[in-house]
Amino acid sequence: MIAVLALSPALLFGQNPPAAPTKATQGAKLFAQICAGCHGVDAHGTDQGPALAGDGTLRRRSIPELRNLIRKGIPDSGMPPFDLAADQLDALAALVLSLNEPAADSNVPGDAAAGEQFFFGRGQCASCHMVYGRGAPVGPDLSNIGRDMKLNEIREALLRPGARIAPGYELVTVRLKDGKTVRGFARGRSNFDVRLQDFNGTFHLLQKSQISAIQEEKQSVMPPLKASSEELQNLIAYLSRLTGVKPGAPAVAETAGRGGADFAKIEHSKNTDGTPVPLRAEGIDFARILNPKPGDWLSYNGKLNGNRYSDLTQINSTNVENLGVKWTFSIPLWKQFLPDTSYYHQNMEYFGLETTPIVADGIMYVTAPHSAYALDALSGREIWEYSRPRTPGTFGDASLGTNRGVAILGDKVFMVTDNAHLLALNRTTGKLVWETVMPNEPQHYGGTLAPLIVKDMVVAGVAGGDWGIRGFIAAYKAATGERVWRRWTVPAAGEPG
Repeated sequence: MIAVLALSPALLFGQNPPAAPTKATQGAKLFAQICAGCHGVDAHGTDQGPALAGDGTLRRRSIPELRNLIRKGIPDSGMPPFDLAADQLDALAALVLSLNEPAADSNVPGDAAAGEQFFFGRGQCASCHMVYGRGAPVGPDLSNIGRDMKLNEIREALLRPGARIAPGYELVTVRLKDGKTVRGFARGRSNFDVRLQDFNGTFHLLQKSQISAIQEEKQSVMPPLKASSEELQNLIAYLSRLTGVKPGAPAVAETAGRGGADFAKIEHSKNTDGTPVPLRAEGIDFARILNPKPGDWLSYNGKLNGNRYSDLTQINSTNVENLGVKWTFSIPLWKQFLPDTSYYHQNMEYFGLETTPIVADGIMYVTAPHSAYALDALSGREIWEYSRPRTPGTFGDASLGTNRGVAILGDKVFMVTDNAHLLALNRTTGKLVWETVMPNEPQHYGGTLAPLIVKDMVVAGVAGGDWGIRGFIAAYKAATGERVWRRWTVPAAGEPG
């Protein structure tokens, strides 16, 4: 048993509890006296009693319900009644609730700054995981783990990573008919294909006709954490405070490789001969946008000259009549309008797609109202989705969710939202890296356009001219979202233009 995780005031509040302890703190003392013998000192259960930490059914109980359960017991299951004072029952109930709340809502002790240093340093966590754009997009993005997971789930993921593998990160080895072998995560699969992500973060979009065999690997690619009790507690403190990218929060500038770590030293990424697999910094640079490879469509107009013309010759006047539907992908529009579905039903005739797909390395990026998708361009199957609810109080096309597409540069794709925020998503995971609020002025600004990449900048503008706004276009650093310049479409005296 790891002592640092035992239920005690020292765990909940560090070595020096506050002068006015909370009910959960009081409950921890009572738990150690009368409950730990059956439920375990860490509340993760024993042969005598079930786990109380990480129980979703308990999380849905109220304080009065839990208090009555403790007072009356569950005689049929062997749990006796506890005739305690009302304040003691409340304290135990508060403790049980605290064991099942999101990690971010828990008062987790430890040095979060030291935990961050361990994450990006000796712990090598950033060799597979990203936080706010730092690290490698191999494993799940952890930027919102404090909201996504409970405290005990974070603990278990660190100490027993194979106990619960995140969906889409099941490890497989695929043998191809040409004799090659690809190992990685099955990010999606069907009876006809597999979307496999290797340990470099690169996708392999494999059709059934290419595959000879698929070997399921039950273990996690992540090894159990090797850390002292203090390092473990500091790391949990850091992770529990990660609650997602906030609008306007400064992003971390890109460094060499991915996050600046020495990713060639990852012990659990091996070639078949046992040699390490170094992570390479994959990305779409501006030179490639200027001169796209055949089959790529890397900007709204295809090329920066804006002619929207493809140089491909497979389709021509002699065979165009043979074109037919290969696949379709349905956008679940209703998801973006909950809980106000009446708005969707009243206006559904206006909702449609105005996106121009971006295609890079066989992956298609499209937008829909309040959402973006990465698709296997060959099969139309989804690789990832990013979505958010519509913003109340928007006007014009923005209120309908109109969106014309993304831009792509490096390891990110960029889109605007209905309320004129510019987003950067990691193009491997679909997770938010940074979010910038484009207007400074509280007017009826919206956003509908596809951004434009120029060198290392993302250029975007706003919608809302029908509602009296003063329009502008602006350029932002692709790495961080920092605004470089802004130009008004109707300049005032003395302004450029």
